Amino acid sequence: LPYQEVLSSDKAEVRVNMTVSYRVTDPVMYATGKNDILNAFTNACKLALREVACNLTLDQLLESRTMLSQGVADALCAKQESLGIEVDEDVVRERSFAGDWDSPRYFHKDGSVADW
Repeated sequence: LPYQEVLSSDKAEVRVNMTVSYRVTDPVMYATGKNDILNAFTNACKLALREVACNLTLDQLLESRTMLSQGVADALCAKQESLGIEVDEDVVRERSFAGDWDSPRYFHKDGSVADW
């Protein structure tokens, strides 16, 4: 997946780049199930990434790639059968704050934004 900007549960904006490997388990479903399996799988990955990241704090995201990777893999398991694939692994290749490392953004509940 190309860089995805996601919000953590504590409203910090994080940019994540992820590689997800899969193998075809049902060639007929893979070939005839959807018009564009790659696009459907990419969208499923993006949604899974956002679902998992919004339930983790910034500290949790920075401390452990495993929590994010495992969460995305678990979320994709429910969707993989309808696409005729099986997720082999997913690896968070790189995480960084959106913008500079020195100035991540924090979104307050009142809608204001603060740069640290």
